[in-house]
Amino acid sequence: MTKTTQNNAAINDLLGKIPSAKNQKNAHIIQEVVQPTERTKTGRKSHRKEGVEYVRISPAIPEDLKEQMDIAIKSTLKNSYPTIDTFVEQAIRVFLSKT
Repeated sequence: MTKTTQNNAAINDLLGKIPSAKNQKNAHIIQEVVQPTERTKTGRKSHRKEGVEYVRISPAIPEDLKEQMDIAIKSTLKNSYPTIDTFVEQAIRVFLSKT
């Protein structure tokens, strides 16, 4: 017997020990269809008001002023102005009301 014949015989012996699908009960696996669920919102909460159109601005401010703003937003103003957008919006409103 050659090596390939021995290998083939060994493989056939191993394959003969594996039960075939015909011998197994319920050989076919039936999968159930899962209905998609409604998606929930993820990410940050939006603080925009409905019915208001917004525009993006990009002012350049001194770095130390930006750091002061970040500290204020994260500490004393956390509940009233939680984002830079809400903070800047209120700052502009206050500034314009004083002119």
